[in-house]
Amino acid sequence: MKFKNYYDEEMNLRNKIEDAQFYSGLNMGQYYNNVVIGQYGFIALRSDGKYRSVLNATNGLALQKWERNKWVNKVYASIGNSSYEDGTLIAEDLVAKRLRIETKQGNVLLDADALNIDFSALDSIILDDVIVSTEKITLANQYKSITKQYTTLKEQLDWYITTIYNDRNSSYL
Repeated sequence: MKFKNYYDEEMNLRNKIEDAQFYSGLNMGQYYNNVVIGQYGFIALRSDGKYRSVLNATNGLALQKWERNKWVNKVYASIGNSSYEDGTLIAEDLVAKRLRIETKQGNVLLDADALNIDFSALDSIILDDVIVSTEKITLANQYKSITKQYTTLKEQLDWYITTIYNDRNSSYL
């Protein structure tokens, strides 16, 4: 009876350990569920083997692509790079939708949503070579929108050009 109780408890403990490993999705130092934890840190590999995510304390976070027989960083945080301050996010081949860029002071440098212009209305006006009164209103609104955006962008551009020119020693390299 003592042996049976011991055996039952050992099986119960083994099942709990296996359940913990299974449901965590990770096994230390082994390839499991496309994730490896080892000396290099956490590595999650996409099923086709062409992309991976790497996280470790030395190099930070990186999204990498397999190119020319080596892993190439595509999105990564700079750590220990002389060209960039530590923690700078670097993205190569970046496509950004709804992009908004702000300065350190919180001023908007670029807001993609503010630059949206619907040219489909202009396409329908051009088709018949005749401008009716409702189309004149549409054209007037488009013109106002374009000139407002142009004026805003020009003011921002002038301000940044002046700032960088006047303070070029401490501005951008």
